[in-house]
Amino acid sequence: MNAQAKDLKSVSQDKNTVPDKENVTERKQDLSTKKTTELSPATNQQPVKAAPQVYQKVEHSKVPAPVQQEIAKKHKGSKISTASVNSAGIYKVELIGADKTQRTIYVDKNGKEIKDDLKQ
Repeated sequence: MNAQAKDLKSVSQDKNTVPDKENVTERKQDLSTKKTTELSPATNQQPVKAAPQVYQKVEHSKVPAPVQQEIAKKHKGSKISTASVNSAGIYKVELIGADKTQRTIYVDKNGKEIKDDLKQ
């Protein structure tokens, strides 16, 4: 028994009556449209993308202690070149290492490093 027949059978059982021909036809059309929509591999819509994060520059002194401690612990000898924060409290910190390597790290306000982009 196919899905349409099962659905029609459940409709008739729910009402304890046999559906009239007009309802059956409408229901089949609804199901066939739904099935076509669900199985359609391509649509004209673009995938939903996350909105770009907007970061506001902050002074080095305004970077919270947990963020500074994380930098000192994981990136010894690195200095903050610029720091920015977004509305979610994620800090984007650009560092210059003792060996002059540049990297951008993303750290939450509690000091947990989220991402490290080393620039070579």
